[in-house]
Amino acid sequence: MRFPLNQRVVSGYKFWQKTTYSAHHLGTDYRASIGTPVYAPTDGTIIYTGWGNQGGWWLYFKDSNGRIWRFAHLSKFHKRSGSVKEGTLIATTGNTGALTTSPHLHIDIWKKPVNLSSYTKGDLEDPEVYIKVTQGAVMDYKFYMTPDTGKTIFAFIKDKFLYAYTDWNKYLKDSGGDSQLKNVKMVNKLPVTEIDRAVASYNKQISGLNQEILVRETQYLNERRLRQNDKRMYESQVKTLEDEYKQKLIDAKKEAGQKLNISEWLYDNIKNFNWKYWVETIKNVIAKFKGRR
Repeated sequence: MRFPLNQRVVSGYKFWQKTTYSAHHLGTDYRASIGTPVYAPTDGTIIYTGWGNQGGWWLYFKDSNGRIWRFAHLSKFHKRSGSVKEGTLIATTGNTGALTTSPHLHIDIWKKPVNLSSYTKGDLEDPEVYIKVTQGAVMDYKFYMTPDTGKTIFAFIKDKFLYAYTDWNKYLKDSGGDSQLKNVKMVNKLPVTEIDRAVASYNKQISGLNQEILVRETQYLNERRLRQNDKRMYESQVKTLEDEYKQKLIDAKKEAGQKLNISEWLYDNIKNFNWKYWVETIKNVIAKFKGRR
């Protein structure tokens, strides 16, 4: 089994998720620009191609396990009926139908004949669960850590072996974008039984990175709080200095006003002083004093 697209990126509604138009999404949406090739996931049979108002152009494919795959929003059919081999180009993606806002490929997988009027969750497969690594699905764009080197790799499975590459372009060239090997020169080769170890190593490193992110976020928040405290302290100091300056200014004006009032009082009294009267009075006192002598 292989994944129908060359890249496997969930983008949109997932299996059994509530949507804006229904209580349950019957499948999973995968990122795909218009014209992206869609390949047969296993040896199987195309049992229906046709138009539906909601899903646009549909293709129904019955795989080697008896499951029925429904592909929606297609733009073109390369095969309309009959038996096909795994990896055969059967259609290209599009953006057709009423229930799409951007190009993507909708996939839902039925365990029994499709019956849209009466079904339960148990009648369908979760595509992300059904397309398992242990079934040999292509793991395009996936990142794993090898147990021995710890390097990031791109990988796919063939003949119960994981073929892993450190170079994305070489991976695409050698794999041909599917599970068929084309003169592959392996960079690393791990038995399928070790895949869990590889994934566990990757998840461990991801967990470590998440912990480091959490620590750095905590440090940032603490530093931010300290900076905010410093800012509040600075603003308080500035306000205190401003208040002191304002008070000094008020006191200075008050003192200057008091001095001005005294000067005005002296000026008024001196200006209105009866000098002639007091001169005559002093002269008379002196004359009387001399006469007594």
